[in-house]
Amino acid sequence: MEVLPIEADLVYQTSTFSKASRLEEWCASLSDAYYALDIVEDENQALDAKIELVTLSNVSISKFRSTTARAFRKRSDIARDTTEHFVFVFITEGEMFFNQLARCGTLTAGQYVMLRSGEPYELSCLKPSRAVTMHLPIADVEDRYKLAHLHCAKAFESDVALFPMIASTMRSIGSVPTSTREALCQDLRNQVIELILLLLRAERTQSNIGGTSGSEGLLLRLIGYIEQHYMNAELSARGAAKEMGLSVSHLHRVFSSHNLTFGTTMRDTRLAHSYELLSSSEGTISNVNEIAFKVGFLDHSHFSKSFKAAFGVSPTEVQNGSRRIT
Repeated sequence: MEVLPIEADLVYQTSTFSKASRLEEWCASLSDAYYALDIVEDENQALDAKIELVTLSNVSISKFRSTTARAFRKRSDIARDTTEHFVFVFITEGEMFFNQLARCGTLTAGQYVMLRSGEPYELSCLKPSRAVTMHLPIADVEDRYKLAHLHCAKAFESDVALFPMIASTMRSIGSVPTSTREALCQDLRNQVIELILLLLRAERTQSNIGGTSGSEGLLLRLIGYIEQHYMNAELSARGAAKEMGLSVSHLHRVFSSHNLTFGTTMRDTRLAHSYELLSSSEGTISNVNEIAFKVGFLDHSHFSKSFKAAFGVSPTEVQNGSRRIT
């Protein structure tokens, strides 16, 4: 796919930094362009990266390239943010790895992933890569689609057929002269949001997700209940249904209508929190069994197998520094 031309408002490039301060200044550049991220360079290759940023009020589009490197969004940085964003990364060249919310995978040219800045994640270049990104305040999307966050980290099948149309639209917006773009800022911003909503609706349709506005509200409450009580090893669909005044069959219908289950949602919530704990300072002074128990797993073997299936590495490997995200 051709590289998308952008008439940038801001440009950040490692080649302008001294060798001694390159990594520190690049992290500062990322914080300025997006938000705080930690970068780990490839030991065998000096970091060479560039961001060309276009801003549309509180929405941004950027063209990004980097040599092999790993980027981590940490809980400590998240706590300092005032605005949470959905981040869409459209790969145009190379190969990237993502890990968020107990879901991980690799992306190549023509694929994309949606992430949430308010949850820890890894997004790394496995090879020298190029991508186009969009950052949108979560409120601007969820005002129109309450369950947007459920699409994060490729929870549903991506609709790659829309990739060329999205790329074309971003290319058009990015190439608009700055003065014209400023005059049309709100209209262009709204177009970007509409485009993202179209993408999410396409994912929803492709995954055969049904549901009504009423069931969406109830699903959000049920997911919130799981987030509050996931550490309780006795948490169950029956107990949640009783607490919320539902029948068990109604609870399962709500999850099923959105192509989810109570059990997998509970498991993924526990796994995501276990990954965060294992890769934090707390994880270095706790053993794996203690972490498993803390997030609601009573069976260590089941925890280890589920963890390895979700992340491709064992709990001990994460505890020892592999794919560390906090």
